[in-house]
Amino acid sequence: MANIGRGLMAAFYIIFGVIWVTSTLSIPSPIGFLFTLAGIVVILLGLYSLFRKPAYRGPGNIPEDPARNLSDSGIGPAEHDGGSNGFCPYCGSPLQEGFQFCGVCGRRL
Repeated sequence: MANIGRGLMAAFYIIFGVIWVTSTLSIPSPIGFLFTLAGIVVILLGLYSLFRKPAYRGPGNIPEDPARNLSDSGIGPAEHDGGSNGFCPYCGSPLQEGFQFCGVCGRRL
């Protein structure tokens, strides 16, 4: 669905740029050259948006969550008396009684 919207927007840029360039070619002053140049830039933007690759390409390419590597980072819990007091000692998210793992950071409680 996003590809259709991107394609329509690119087509709008290209069509508008072509109409703009053809209408500004008849302006004789140096300002006409600047207007024509602006139309060419709009056409190039339309072509760029049509052929650029999207940043997100599906579930396999989701950037890794930095919170998943807490065990590798050397960050540990604050001083803790052993009870959960209803919050994860590692990330501070609220917990329910009897949980063995935090639902947010995934660490063993």
